[in-house]
Amino acid sequence: MCMPVVKRNPSVERSEGSGFATGYRFDSITSKGSSALNEDALAVNERTGIFAVFDGASSLTSFSDSKGRTGGFLAANIAREVFENEDKELVDLVRETNSRIRKAMLDAGINASDKLNLWVTAAAAIKIGKDSFDWIQVSDTLILVLYKDGRHKLLVNDYDHDQGVLTLMAQLARDGVEDPRAAITKPLERLRRQLNVTYGFIAGESSVRFLKSGTESLKGVEEIILFSDGLLIPKAVPKEPDDIDTLVKEYRKGGLRGWLGYVRNLALSDPKMLKYPRFKPYDDATAISVSFTGAGSKRS
Repeated sequence: MCMPVVKRNPSVERSEGSGFATGYRFDSITSKGSSALNEDALAVNERTGIFAVFDGASSLTSFSDSKGRTGGFLAANIAREVFENEDKELVDLVRETNSRIRKAMLDAGINASDKLNLWVTAAAAIKIGKDSFDWIQVSDTLILVLYKDGRHKLLVNDYDHDQGVLTLMAQLARDGVEDPRAAITKPLERLRRQLNVTYGFIAGESSVRFLKSGTESLKGVEEIILFSDGLLIPKAVPKEPDDIDTLVKEYRKGGLRGWLGYVRNLALSDPKMLKYPRFKPYDDATAISVSFTGAGSKRS
């Protein structure tokens, strides 16, 4: 059985570097959440100008291999290997990742016809060119562009497939249910069965639906940030839009580490997940920031 080679992630890992040919610097951070493994991964390929963040999600049938690695961990790290080592267009890298995840599942004896068994990962990636950058996004790993004039924008806004289940958790909490997370097993299964029907992940299925891609000009761009949803600010009302303004404020004030600390402190203030509905006490969190304003602007 062939399994991907993976790197061990400490609880917080940070790296930095520069691409002098195109005048950018990058910084990154990854931090394990409250589960046993960090199912996030990041890829940096300075030779091709590719940066990517992946957020794995495990099967709902509790798979782990002989080394204790979950399907979400394996899926995210298969993606990392592809994006770090292959020199292809981003969309082709997604397809290659999808094929390798399927092969790894079949090699492991997974019944891939049942969506509850699938190893899946979200993805956000950019490929930096001279005057523009290409991008892809699958699911709720996000790309945020900060501009020199103070503006910011997410490249994709319709990403919140978990909203319905989290809204149910909020209602259960209001009704006095002591452990809303334990009461949503069936709704989570129904949601997973909608995978690549109403929302998308890279999941080793016949195609990657809901893959979004494009090209953006680098004119006026200060920074590009790719991040997993573990860095979104917890919210009491799941139907409300994510507070990207506060997110940007915290990043500009404290960099990646300060932003992570702000989000984690909110999560830790609500250990029973009653105020801020979510699936685990605190999530894995990973981000890469790419800065185009010189060495003096690097934040960490």
